[in-house]
Amino acid sequence: MRARNRVLATVAVTATGLAALTTMTATRPSADNPPTGWRFESSLGAQVAVPAYWEVNDSGCGMTARPSVVRGKGLQTLCYTREPATKELAIIREAPEQSSPKQGSPTTIDGVPAQRDEMRLADGRYAGWISVPSRHVTLDVRTRNPQTTDWILHSFRLVDVDHLGCPTRPPNTTGPPPRAGFVPADPARISVCYYAGTDRLQASAEITGDEAHRLVGMINAAPPGRNPDRPARSCDARTDRPDPDAMLRVTTTTVRIRFSSCTRRGLDNGAATAQVTNDLVRTMMAPVHAGYSLSGDLPG
Repeated sequence: MRARNRVLATVAVTATGLAALTTMTATRPSADNPPTGWRFESSLGAQVAVPAYWEVNDSGCGMTARPSVVRGKGLQTLCYTREPATKELAIIREAPEQSSPKQGSPTTIDGVPAQRDEMRLADGRYAGWISVPSRHVTLDVRTRNPQTTDWILHSFRLVDVDHLGCPTRPPNTTGPPPRAGFVPADPARISVCYYAGTDRLQASAEITGDEAHRLVGMINAAPPGRNPDRPARSCDARTDRPDPDAMLRVTTTTVRIRFSSCTRRGLDNGAATAQVTNDLVRTMMAPVHAGYSLSGDLPG
C-alpha cells in the first residue's frame, strides 16, 4: 500500500505540472523573467529556466521517475540505476577541455559561438543540447513534450552573475561589512553560492523565512577567529585551493566560507572571521541539494 501511494503522488505532481504548462501563454522564457510556473537554475556560468515543480539533482544512483534539473551535484553515491524512459531532465554539466566538442548546428549564445542540436529519442522523448566549448559548459535536455524541450533550450544564457546574485567566479573581496554583528540580523533572504572549492559556481539556492533567521543567528553567534587547522597527519594542506567552498549574500554583506579544506577554515566577511560549525553548514547546504564533505573536528 505504501508503494502504491508513492506512485499515485508522483502522478499527481506530474499532472499538475503538465496542466500548468498547457495553460501558460506561448511566450518562451526570457533572460530576465521565467514564465509563470517556471524558475531559473544556474551552474558553471550558465543559466536556464525549468518548470518550477521539477526536482533538483534527482539523477544517477537511486533516481526516481520524477523530472529534475541536474547541476552541481558535488559528492555522489556510486551505483547504477537505469534512467526511466519517461524521465525528464535538464542537465548543466562541465565539458572538459580535452574532450571533443559536440557537433551540431552552429549558433551563438550571448555572442559566444556554440553548437546546438535537437532530436527524437527511440523512447519517444524530445531531446536537445547546447554546447559552448570556450566556456566548457553543456546543457542536455530530455523531456516528453517538444515545447518543454524548446523552452528550456531557448532559455539557456551565459551569465557573470546569476539570478540570485551569485558570481560565476568567486570574488576575492567581500564588500562592506555590516555596522553591527557579523551579518545583518534580519534579512529577507540569503543567497547561497556553492563553489565546492573550485573557481566556478557549481550551484546556487535561496533561504528565506525562519531558516534565514536561524542561519543568521548561528553566524552572529559563531566564536570569533578561524577554525583550527587540521593536523598534517590527517590532512595534506598542499591539496587546499584558494577558492571558498561557498559564499553567502546577506543583504549587502558577503561571507566567504571554507569548511572542507585543511587550513583557513571559517567565515570571513571582509572585516572579521568566525568559526564554522557542522550545523551551520548543514543549514546552509540543505537547499542546494549537493553532496559535500565535512571534517569530523568541526564543532556543533
